[in-house]
Amino acid sequence: MVTKEFESGGQTYRGKKGSKTGSAVDLGKSDDLLCVMDFDIKEDLTDEKITEIRNQIIENLPSNVGLVKTAHRGLHVYLDRDGYPLKNNSQIKIIKTENFDIDIFAHIDENQRLVILPKSTCGPQENNQRKTLKYEDLNNMLGKKNLATLNDVLDIYGIDLRAQFEEEKPIINNDGKLRKMRKEFADLFVDGICHLQIHNDAQKVEREIMLLCLFRGLNGLAYVEGLQDEEIKQYVDDAYNK
Repeated sequence: MVTKEFESGGQTYRGKKGSKTGSAVDLGKSDDLLCVMDFDIKEDLTDEKITEIRNQIIENLPSNVGLVKTAHRGLHVYLDRDGYPLKNNSQIKIIKTENFDIDIFAHIDENQRLVILPKSTCGPQENNQRKTLKYEDLNNMLGKKNLATLNDVLDIYGIDLRAQFEEEKPIINNDGKLRKMRKEFADLFVDGICHLQIHNDAQKVEREIMLLCLFRGLNGLAYVEGLQDEEIKQYVDDAYNK
């Protein structure tokens, strides 16, 4: 239930004259099950286009999520993190599209991570006039139970953040032999180094490559999965002479 998550992490904000302007939850102090996906829609679009994009985002989401329209016409989506690994409280722009970017807010470390709650307002200046912008609850989000998981929504966008925690596999196995290279990678490697020129230049250049990486790839051609000795010899010859 979303309401329970806010009990230990709520904060109240007041304007210059002391009046209450809104409240926020500090995810760093709330239950670590809760997380928020922030859909930041490009502000230079027309009101009609922003509404269309926001409605399309909502249509693609599971029904059991908490939804808040942000003051800048984006969308906060409240989810169950369900143990999904994240590096910190704020993962910024994990998805970037033509019309919107996505951030993820969660309780990973003890740093403060505030998320503004519904019925809060802010008043930016625009053309010497103060506008009142509101955070709006779109689906009774405070009473939502059994929230969809973060993984459910990331799957919709084809994103797997768990890859950032995977350890790089060693090039050399424990027995001292080079780990075998996949044939698909060997094909790409041989094609990629055709017409490669190496210059002894101390100046930094774009798309530079360390020779250690190059030599490691060349040595790896001696161990390509699924190839016979003659086929491997041909790969090596192509790499050096093609």
